[in-house]
Parts: sequence; structure tokens; C-alpha cells
Amino acid sequence: MSVVLTTLFSIVSLALLAACSPNKTAIPSGGSDVIASGKVVYDESCAVCHYGGEGSPVAPPLRGSPILVGDPGALLRTILHGQKGVSVVGGKKFNGIMPGVPSLSDADAAAVATYIRKEFAGIDQPVSPDVAAAQR
Repeated sequence: MSVVLTTLFSIVSLALLAACSPNKTAIPSGGSDVIASGKVVYDESCAVCHYGGEGSPVAPPLRGSPILVGDPGALLRTILHGQKGVSVVGGKKFNGIMPGVPSLSDADAAAVATYIRKEFAGIDQPVSPDVAAAQR
């Protein structure tokens, strides 16, 4: 069964990667504007697998994910460069490939990181575009 899920996840990931185009979302400066813009980026680039934060059969949930509460640089590396291998969230193992979205601008990447940390982990601290730039 895990081979089937891994294969399915790989196919979906490749399809998403092919469908990703440079993000055209403009990120205004300011707290609530950044959160709103981060939600737009999330809806365009992340929600197809992670849904509303609860995850899916092929993608771990973001609620309760340890990557959200740790170093924002690690989260941004995952957003920009993707991840493969085993992830454990809530005691459940996920083994697959998450495509990165390197086409996001630093501002877009920081906005989506800010949004998901606030929405799914309750962290109000904004993530700076400089942190995204350092992860490229």
C-alpha cells in the first residue's frame, strides 16, 4: 500500500510542479496585508495537497507540524526547495515528495510562511523576506 501512495504522491507532485507558474501575487507591506497575501499564495500553491491545513492522504497536516514552530528558515527551505522522505506529524508517517516552489518571490515565500505559521500554529511573528532570500 505504501508503494501505491508513494507513486500516487510522486505523480501528483510532478503534475503540480509542471502546473506551477511564476506567482504573480503582489505582497503589500503591513501585517494583515501580508497574512491576506500569504493566504492567496497558500491557496494557489499549497492547498491542493495540504487542503485547509488538515493534510491529505499524500501530504501531512500543517496543524501540529513541528516545522511550523521551529526555525522559519527551515520552513522556507521546504517551501522553496521542497522535501522528500519521511515526515512524521501527529504520530503518522508520510513518505513522499513535496515539490518546492522556487518561482515564489522572497516576499511571497515569506508571506506564505507567515500565514501558515499564524493560521496553523498560532505564531504571530512575521517572517521577513530576508529570511527567504537567505534560503535560496
